[in-house]
Amino acid sequence: MKPLLETIDTRFGTASKHAFSRGNTLPYTGVPFGMNYFVPQTSNQEGSWFFDPHLPIFQGIRLTHQPSPWIGDYSWLLLTPVTGQISGDSLFHRQSSYDMDKASFQPHYLNIFSLRYQIENQLTPTCYGASIRLEQKQGKALSLYLHAADELTVEQVDKRTLALRQEGKTETNKNPLILFTSLKMNTDILAISQEGEDWRIDLASSHAEIQLATSFISPSQALLNLPQEDFEGSKASAQKDWENLLHRFDIIETGEADRTFFDHCLYRLFLFPQTFL
Repeated sequence: MKPLLETIDTRFGTASKHAFSRGNTLPYTGVPFGMNYFVPQTSNQEGSWFFDPHLPIFQGIRLTHQPSPWIGDYSWLLLTPVTGQISGDSLFHRQSSYDMDKASFQPHYLNIFSLRYQIENQLTPTCYGASIRLEQKQGKALSLYLHAADELTVEQVDKRTLALRQEGKTETNKNPLILFTSLKMNTDILAISQEGEDWRIDLASSHAEIQLATSFISPSQALLNLPQEDFEGSKASAQKDWENLLHRFDIIETGEADRTFFDHCLYRLFLFPQTFL
């Protein structure tokens, strides 16, 4: 019998369009009431409807704060792992495809295999960020594109650490909302280059584990918020956080489908409001 979290497919209720609402949700991977959630992006042409469960396109993993497409997103960041040189500077030129049936969309774990670049993309969340594991199956060196709607700057702190700053205006704040992000790699950074408004990070290895954390306070706070555990440790902690909430209910089952539906709805109950630090 599968563990409870592995029976929850976060894509449930995500088949929505601007003209036809069917759930209006996103397949969030995160911890309960976390500061950020992480969603594979399939299109940048549909506004807030940036994920389509029926579209096998992979533009990257999006750090998001969007509770509903009708509300919109803020301080979002798209991370796209690639290999080699890209012919153009748009998301269309760097996007890949993935096998929807083989992907894992779980509350505490995301696994997407990029067919174009032959990269396994794994992510497990923490309260303030995530641990990301990338593996290029042919031994080619990894690169990472960073894309945001806000003005984005990237500073190299040391040979394995980056400090990101993105400043965005909102309709409800007079002052810009600034998100600070820290990225710490377990492999050396070979080069950083700006391509248009996006950034490309070239890494020294075909395998990489990236620790990510954010803060609305300061760069130093983002650095302090970095995961203290490795990928497997972070995954076990996220699983424990979810199970502590999901196992609080005793359910009289009338069928497997009923239980799966209940567990999925229960998972969504513990997503918002979000931590803000």
